[in-house]
Amino acid sequence: MNHLLSPNKIIAGAKYATPEEATLTTSNSIVKILITPAQLVYLVIERSSNKLVCLQPYQFSAIHNPAEWLLAVEEIFETDYWLKREVSEKKTSVFTTCFTLVPRELDNEKSRTSLLKLNCPVNPEHMIYADHLSAQKITLLFALPPAIAQMCNYVGSEYPRHSLTGFIDHLLSVSPANGQEQLFVYFQSNTFQLVLIRNQALCYCNSFNYRSPEDFMYYLLFACKQLHIDPELIGVILMGEIVRDSVIYQLLTKYIRNIEFAKPFEAIQFDADYPMPHYFFYNLFCL
Repeated sequence: MNHLLSPNKIIAGAKYATPEEATLTTSNSIVKILITPAQLVYLVIERSSNKLVCLQPYQFSAIHNPAEWLLAVEEIFETDYWLKREVSEKKTSVFTTCFTLVPRELDNEKSRTSLLKLNCPVNPEHMIYADHLSAQKITLLFALPPAIAQMCNYVGSEYPRHSLTGFIDHLLSVSPANGQEQLFVYFQSNTFQLVLIRNQALCYCNSFNYRSPEDFMYYLLFACKQLHIDPELIGVILMGEIVRDSVIYQLLTKYIRNIEFAKPFEAIQFDADYPMPHYFFYNLFCL
């Protein structure tokens, strides 16, 4: 790599690792990676036991353009112990707010740009990708700058997937069969995603940027109004980067009656001393 970013642009968070990490072989390792404009997070799973043995977050600071974003990803992949290794399986997802969901019968390569433009501005230089949800006949379209699309060369993935694809598929697969309506709120840096599941079907999905707890509540209540959801009756499930003693949670309790945090991801085994809330990085578990 020709150019390194200044050290303060990449901030390594506290790493979680079990004793098994030291002896885990590459042939028995699965690495899952989530890349967003604000962070890169990865986890390592022991394939034979589906046990989480390592989780490492990196935060990006003062990243102003796609070229710097790509440099940050490259630098982490060239220096991190697990990311620079060849493992038995490596899965990667990216998050961008430039996305839309369309019925699969409307999706074709010629119409993707025009369909995406209905929901967000699309730079003509950006590359358009299409993910197909497996649980429903829906296609998720999203756009990435060419520089970010190139990161596939560094993560060993031929095709980037949007982080919402696996997340929505998982929510649909575990949704109750009794027709219950559930509203999922996923917090990720300065964005949150709303996903409404009704009668085991996806009814709504959108992402919002917010700067303050009041911003968040405005967008949430506005969405509820548009969707004809009664905040007194709907069950709201929280995921991602939120804790019970946060200002946002305290504000939520004033407007939403039925709130709960997501239960642990059942397909992954966690040690009893796992220090993070189990609903943190839930979309990474779903990959």
